[in-house]
Amino acid sequence: MSPAPRPRTRRPATAALALLVGLGCAEPPPPPAPAPVEAPAPALPALPADAFFQVVDVEPRLVHRLANDGRYLLQLGDGAPRELAPVSRVEPGRPRLSDRARDRIRAQLDAVGFFRLGPELPASSPDLGQDAPPSRLRPLVFMARDPGTGRVHEVRVTGDGGSPSTLGPLGPLWEALEDEVLGGWSP
Repeated sequence: MSPAPRPRTRRPATAALALLVGLGCAEPPPPPAPAPVEAPAPALPALPADAFFQVVDVEPRLVHRLANDGRYLLQLGDGAPRELAPVSRVEPGRPRLSDRARDRIRAQLDAVGFFRLGPELPASSPDLGQDAPPSRLRPLVFMARDPGTGRVHEVRVTGDGGSPSTLGPLGPLWEALEDEVLGGWSP
């Protein structure tokens, strides 16, 4: 009686490939690709000494900056800031923010307790009785210079400027910015 045939294995094919690679007739299989490394996010622009406030829309790195002298500057990425006329609902047609407009924004910083807020706010649900439904939540960074200490305070939040309640306690500050500078623009 003859022994039962052995099942075929792939060992001869593996051995043949190793032999061909050893003889230089075949290329070894490429090593597995390394896992992609996530690049660190680019640094946000610092608040310059001649400015008292800026808000950064993080994803496109769009910076809305308010200078001490009333200039409104818009900066995209690493580009140079461009001076624009504010689109004010309260004082339309002004080439720069008035003293009253800057005072109103500073008053809102105080009213929302900006300089006492932590560096990151939790997400807030929209108040659909007050706001339009949010279209796209995105990371925003608010930066302001404390007039008492001169230090810059930064607060990160994820929200939609078209639905200010999604910005939590910063909602009233955003509304003041829309009234005095942005004229209803929202990220």
